[in-house]
Amino acid sequence: MRSSFILLTLTILFILIIAPLCIDREKEIAYPKEINGYSLVRGIYGQDAMEELYRIHKYSEKLKQVEEATILIYRKDDEYAIVWIAITKQSKNLLEDMIDKISLGRTYYKLYGKKNLEGVDVYYGSGFEDYFYVFYIKDKVVWITISQKDEKFITSYIRILKG
Repeated sequence: MRSSFILLTLTILFILIIAPLCIDREKEIAYPKEINGYSLVRGIYGQDAMEELYRIHKYSEKLKQVEEATILIYRKDDEYAIVWIAITKQSKNLLEDMIDKISLGRTYYKLYGKKNLEGVDVYYGSGFEDYFYVFYIKDKVVWITISQKDEKFITSYIRILKG
């Protein structure tokens, strides 16, 4: 009886602690380790990424529709790119809400316009001495902050996400 209890306890601990770590590792593999000379230096996945998303957006109600998040940090010499990916069935609506808020001047970002890259409408602008590109593909809203204008990085990422 005692050995069954210990086995059950170990199984539950594995499911709650070890299995999620394995799942995150699998997700990490799905995103490129290197892209246009930028190397992936850190990935934030799962609940940690969700908490960061909520913190940045001051716990906005709009984020309740986000099911999953990933944050990927890339570096190339002194340059960097941060890729924020939010997965939601409402990706188009979430993107439109973000663009509306920026357009109204309610953020530190300035929207310059919209262009089509690889068949995807991409909004772009600047803020905090960086550039940003934001778009959606299927169930993913993607915000890329990049230290230097680099449309090759953006285009390559779009190709990867489109599969």
